[in-house]
Amino acid sequence: MPKKYKRRIKKAPTDVVGLYMDLQRQQEYPREYGTDLRHFHLSLEIGDEMLNYFVIRKAGYGHSSIVWLCFDKSVRKFRALKVMKHGVAYNRELKMLTTVRQHDDKPGSDKVVMLLNAFPFGSPMHYVMVFEPLGMSLLALMQRSHSGFEIPVVKKLLQHTLEGLHFLHTEIGCIHSDIKPENIMISVSERSFYLETQKVVERKYNGLGMRASNAPKGRPILSKKSKDFFQTILGLCPESSDEPLNQYEMPHDGSPAQFLRYRHLVQRRAVATELLNPSTVFKIGDLGNAMQIVCNLATFEYRPPENIFLMELSGTFDIWGIAATALETVLQDIIFRPIDDEREQNNRKLYQRMLDILGDYDGSAFADTPAYQEMETELRPSEAIHQSSVDNIRQHLLTYGFKYDEIDELSQLLSCLFVFDGKKRFTAAQALSHKFFAD
Repeated sequence: MPKKYKRRIKKAPTDVVGLYMDLQRQQEYPREYGTDLRHFHLSLEIGDEMLNYFVIRKAGYGHSSIVWLCFDKSVRKFRALKVMKHGVAYNRELKMLTTVRQHDDKPGSDKVVMLLNAFPFGSPMHYVMVFEPLGMSLLALMQRSHSGFEIPVVKKLLQHTLEGLHFLHTEIGCIHSDIKPENIMISVSERSFYLETQKVVERKYNGLGMRASNAPKGRPILSKKSKDFFQTILGLCPESSDEPLNQYEMPHDGSPAQFLRYRHLVQRRAVATELLNPSTVFKIGDLGNAMQIVCNLATFEYRPPENIFLMELSGTFDIWGIAATALETVLQDIIFRPIDDEREQNNRKLYQRMLDILGDYDGSAFADTPAYQEMETELRPSEAIHQSSVDNIRQHLLTYGFKYDEIDELSQLLSCLFVFDGKKRFTAAQALSHKFFAD
């Protein structure tokens, strides 16, 4: 191993910097580390070690776990370690992830986040799951880009996630049940993790969002040995062979409007350059809610009609969620969020919003359900302009400034995914054979 890092790693076009920028604003509460609680986080810090995994920085957090970016000393590779809270149930998720790993030779398995290892750690015991490290979530990238994705990017997103769903539905026999931007991860170049490691060093191991929220401020947290190992890791970073990014010419008049248009153009093209690179892959993550028989209510804005009316579910349940996600990436807007009260999760208002966007539906697929019978009299006629869903989707995209030729085939595909009757909705395999993916 190289013993000393002597050069500064420079960003290449396929490197994503600021992978964990959202952690600067959103972090766990220090009280969640209290060992007097029923469920509590494992107290870890930059430079700590779990078995052969060296902790580089915090990479994410959730209600039941913290994810740490680590370096596996045994294979000299970066890994993401999901450390569960003490006492939190993990068996169902672990079982599903293990099943996925056992089928990793099947088509589409590379579009699902893969478990590499798992082990208990510490006393009291916390369970640790080891994954391939990935970049930010689709949601985080959308929040960073401030502008909708270009159609070729949406095509790649749909193709990869549909391949992943086809694998889950046919090989694993499970419904993901929570497809949304937050649960779609983006692979990045290995150099991106070296850049993050360099950032930790440059910010003296104390950057905002890098450490556990219970870490005392101002206290030296690394031994000389740990600091030296950070330098060793950086010394392993390969040189980039990528060409520099093409830059757009800055407008000279200095007007705010010109500058804003310039900034959005640069952001849009930079995101497209990153995501259309052949090495970039969209992967389905968070199988914690995946079910093999039935599932709970999905996240409100991505909930398909049959979930609203508590009907028997099938794999096409997930198809509605990926269609809503794809449309959201184009429009930079959550398409099925009720307008009048965004905070209230009211199923009637959600279903009404679906009708207003896609057009009227006679409700025949849900007519026998008590939930539909209860709300039917409160539903008003759709506000959609056209009769067919494809015309309404196309019209919606046109109002956002897209040209007809750009979005015609996408509109046709989405109309097959946004079908109210889940039994008539396209499966992942049918969607992948659509002419939208022909070239």
